[in-house]
Amino acid sequence: MGNIFAFLLRHIRFFVFIILEGICFSLVVNYNRDQGSAFSQFSNEVSGSVYRSFAGMKYYFHLRETNDSLMAENARLRAKMSNAMYFDTAKSKDIHDTVFKQRYTFIPCDVVNNSVTSMNNYLTLGSGKKAGVGKHLGVVSTVGIVGITRDVSEHFSSVLSVLHKDFTVSAEIKENKQIGTVTWDGYNPNMVVMKDIPLNVRLKTGMHVVTSPFSDLFPAGTLIGYVVKYEANHNDANYTVTVWLASDIRNLRKVYVVNNLMRDEKQNIEPKPESK
Repeated sequence: MGNIFAFLLRHIRFFVFIILEGICFSLVVNYNRDQGSAFSQFSNEVSGSVYRSFAGMKYYFHLRETNDSLMAENARLRAKMSNAMYFDTAKSKDIHDTVFKQRYTFIPCDVVNNSVTSMNNYLTLGSGKKAGVGKHLGVVSTVGIVGITRDVSEHFSSVLSVLHKDFTVSAEIKENKQIGTVTWDGYNPNMVVMKDIPLNVRLKTGMHVVTSPFSDLFPAGTLIGYVVKYEANHNDANYTVTVWLASDIRNLRKVYVVNNLMRDEKQNIEPKPESK
């Protein structure tokens, strides 16, 4: 405490000068319209810049929370799209009632690990059973398909990527409704291959390849990618169609796990392969 008083006494003239300057400045600003207006504008600019900086910092530190909120909202909106619903139609005598009912729900997830450089690529999601994720569910990004869930723990799940030699999905060309099968040939992480398209089908680059109504994992019409090349394979009278993936698998950060609420019911009534 003695050192503080000694410091103040040693610099008493400087502090008195600062106090008097402050009083003079206050008098000038308060009793002179022009100077007061100029100071007011200056102080507004300074305070506005400071508030903007603090708001930017606050926004930055809340980006994760904001992003999670947007993902949850997107999942809710996706669940309301027409291809996530089905028509429940009941007809009795003259009464015909058609109602939209929920068929697909979407669970937003973080991608915590990802591989694209091997023949058998996987993703790891930071959500598991606790978030409602189960095995063998479709996974999509905001623009297209990503893969299928495989192993699921309480808080994590692994996804068999569309860039995996065992990945396959029923697909169709949107413009002509021609159905085929999409797989990965193990070469380019931006492209997949569509097979079983007959040579009599007319194709053009830029056509949309989407999931077909036969897929139990994805809503019909979910984008897979775009036709970039097609070659005739005369051995089986089909085209081999090269498709540019809509999803940038290498740079995925957020995805949605797709839960088909009617899959088990559908599979239970379908004939099972007979054992030999």
